[in-house]
Amino acid sequence: MERNLKKISVVICIILCLLSACGSKDKIPNTPEIAETQTEGNRIIAPDTIPEKPAVEEFRSVVLNKKNTDRLCSEYGIETLFDCPYIKDGDMIDLSQIALYGRSAEVLMHEDAQGWELEKGSNVSFFVQSVSDDTSLDLCGGVIFDGNIIAEVKIMSVKDVQSVEIEETGTYYFYMMNCGDTDQVLSDLKITFDRAK
Repeated sequence: MERNLKKISVVICIILCLLSACGSKDKIPNTPEIAETQTEGNRIIAPDTIPEKPAVEEFRSVVLNKKNTDRLCSEYGIETLFDCPYIKDGDMIDLSQIALYGRSAEVLMHEDAQGWELEKGSNVSFFVQSVSDDTSLDLCGGVIFDGNIIAEVKIMSVKDVQSVEIEETGTYYFYMMNCGDTDQVLSDLKITFDRAK
């Protein structure tokens, strides 16, 4: 009974997300359904389930240049690229759950498509608490600066922290990428900023 109620609430949440997302899809090229979480100031994509993979009109991002989007296609076989508006919560991106379709990448950004201001010498760390299918874990995290992918980290296992040092002061964006064919739900994804003193 409790499990059925949970499933019904998830379906209702997804329907509400689809209805509310209609008005904002023209601002960003490719945006998966976004739902508000219980955690204030954060957003997740499809809690507890992965909805049907939406069709993407163009393989592009508002912050990633064509050379780098082409690289994701050729090197990793990425077939879908989403821009994911996200509300900042201090010096951390903290998503309780995020759906990553097989062969897809999701660029994280503020709701107004702005990035995060970081100084030279800052460190960015990627951490995933758990995934829905750890038998086929094939994840990457990355850092975008001035339209280019400047650093990538391979996430070989959950609970392992991978870090990147920022070499130039400026505006940064971050992405997560599922290079495998299996759809994944990432739980407790954290991207933290250890700012330069």
